[in-house]
Parts: sequence; structure tokens; C-alpha cells
Amino acid sequence: MKHVMSVVLFAALIFYGGLAEGQDVLRVFDAAVTPNPARPGEMVLITCRVSHIKGPTFIELVAASASQGDWNVSYPMLYDDGSNGDKKAGDGVYSKAVPASKVEGDETFVFIAVDKDNTEVESEPITLTVKK
Repeated sequence: MKHVMSVVLFAALIFYGGLAEGQDVLRVFDAAVTPNPARPGEMVLITCRVSHIKGPTFIELVAASASQGDWNVSYPMLYDDGSNGDKKAGDGVYSKAVPASKVEGDETFVFIAVDKDNTEVESEPITLTVKK
């Protein structure tokens, strides 16, 4: 009976949009920048893990943005195919090798995932310390 109630509750959440609008459908987590700290202009690897309740084929794209003061840059495509710094294809970890800011200070990264329904989810910001 307890199992049946769990299934009914889960179905109701999906039907009424409880999960469809939340981060339980599309999740961005385990965001990281390595190495951290980094030297100005040094290549770093930005990574995050992304999952979707309907499976990895329902993830449309994963991107990132970086900012430091008035400086902003967008990385419109992170990869989970073993290229561009990604270590292993198909493991749910999206990556891209990018240069750290050329200016010392804290650089903030935010990761964005979009699914095939155009649901968009952002990660919590993470900080890269840039110093000589």
C-alpha cells in the first residue's frame, strides 16, 4: 500500500507540474573549476554534472557564463562527448577547457542546462580565484 501511495503521489506531482517546474526534473550540480586557484590566463577546466528525469537524451544543451567586475563571457556549449576537455563521453559530466581571466581576483561561473521542453536551470555560482 505504501508503494502504491508513493507512485500515486509521484504521478500527481508530474501531472500538476510539481516536478516539471522544479529542479527535480532537470538538475545541475557538482559544479567545479580546476585548477583553483589559477594564474591569469591559465587554462582551467569548467565542469558540472547534469541529470534529467527522462534521461540524458532529453538534455538539449549545457552552457556556462563567467564574470569578473564589468567583464563577462559566455560559453554556449559544454561537452559530454570526450572532447574539448571532457574526460569521458556519456557520463553526465559536461566540461570545457577555457582560459581564466587575465586579471587577478575572483571570477564567478554559473552553469545553465536546458532541456527539450526549454526548461532552464542554473547552478549555484562558483568562484575561481585568479592570482599570480
